[in-house]
Amino acid sequence: MNKRQIRTEILDRRNQMRNEQRELAEATILKSLTQLKEFNNAHTIASFVSFRNEIEMRSINASVLGAGKKLVLPLIDMTLKTMTFHAVSELDTLVRNSYGILEPNPTIHEQVGIDAIDLILTPGVAFDQSGYRLGYGGGFYDRFFSELKKATPSIGIAFECQVVVNLPIDAYDQKIHGLLTEAGLRYFNQ
Repeated sequence: MNKRQIRTEILDRRNQMRNEQRELAEATILKSLTQLKEFNNAHTIASFVSFRNEIEMRSINASVLGAGKKLVLPLIDMTLKTMTFHAVSELDTLVRNSYGILEPNPTIHEQVGIDAIDLILTPGVAFDQSGYRLGYGGGFYDRFFSELKKATPSIGIAFECQVVVNLPIDAYDQKIHGLLTEAGLRYFNQ
């Protein structure tokens, strides 16, 4: 299957999850995340805001703030095809972009340099057993990962139904360090 076909199949799987199944998985993931050494050792955590039936990140983002950590969230510039991260101390201050996605307001949320980030919680449509991820096709996270100058841990956050054996890989695709689902945490060799 090609990337487009995999996206369609995995999005269908994710959309078919029952509410009870989702809520149980999300609670398990949140509990596991807050016990990870990468989470506890981090001062600044890059996260994301849920989109298209992704795992609900509001509780996770609130837990980051509740643990006294700096939460940074992505701001996408579709014209420049860039993604920057901005510090958010209150989730209610996010604004909807033209696609309906909540994001930081650059006039009130300070941009944070990528080298200040200690842990990256990474979204995706699908993840494979080698550490590759498939997003929505914009390439924002692959470009972001290629710009990192330090070995900042990146952990995918997803439901187990989003895991596949192998994804088709292109030269620009970047691996993540780990994947956290309701089934637990997997680490990948870099």
